[in-house]
Amino acid sequence: MKRGIIGLVDGNPRDEEIERVRRDPFAIEPEEITYLDGGASITTGRACDSVDTETEEIYIADEAIITERTEGREHVLTEFTADIDAGFVTIDRGDGEFLWERLELQFGVDIERAVLDLDSWARDLDAQGADVWQVGWDRDMGPDDGDQETGVAYHRDARLDGHLADGGITQLGFRYDWDGTIMRGAAAASGYVAVFRSLSDAAWGRWLREEILPHAGIPDPEDESEQQELPDGEPDDARECEQCGRESDSVGDDGYCIVCRDKLQEEGTLDDLDTVDVTGGPDD
Repeated sequence: MKRGIIGLVDGNPRDEEIERVRRDPFAIEPEEITYLDGGASITTGRACDSVDTETEEIYIADEAIITERTEGREHVLTEFTADIDAGFVTIDRGDGEFLWERLELQFGVDIERAVLDLDSWARDLDAQGADVWQVGWDRDMGPDDGDQETGVAYHRDARLDGHLADGGITQLGFRYDWDGTIMRGAAAASGYVAVFRSLSDAAWGRWLREEILPHAGIPDPEDESEQQELPDGEPDDARECEQCGRESDSVGDDGYCIVCRDKLQEEGTLDDLDTVDVTGGPDD
């Protein structure tokens, strides 16, 4: 399984390669591999750093329940995939944004969390005859229709027919043939993508570059319509999934992140979450 929160590079990089660093508490272990015809390289690896945390302490008193916020520091690890020249760096957890900050200093650029135009990608997938097993939406219906309409549909109800015309897609569960490989996964307008099968790092990077980047953009801070979030989720407040333990801003009131929630809806079980496999297709 592959997953990532997409960060987009804004600016002209002043360096060529991600540096290997071991400077406690920060460390980064990059590995450069060729992933495109013509010799273009992608960098994958792991990075760790100490980040600020805030936890909630709960005390039961004689006549009340008391809560307190406690600030601290935590050492966290993230896996990443990056092609600075192509303009993207993915991290696999919300508090892995420290890596974007470190790379901003090295390369002299800004790295911003992407928003995905799932309306345009849905049109591309529909043209390819893709299966869609989940559609979430949040659209402005106007004052005469109750202003906002939000919802999510699964399986037989997850049809693109009306959504392609109405727009406002915030979640998309997809299954289609990409270059001979069956790709099944989920994407969120907030910049998160996951593929529920084993892929090589090279194939993952190429899929991101070819399929996702054309529909990714940096949000306009003055345009609130681009600050889309998942139903029951909080875009800037990562929480820990009760099932897999991953930090994600997609964790909803049910306690599940988008990956666990989608797998539960799709297969009716959360067993072997990290070994979801779809047979067929090359590894790179």
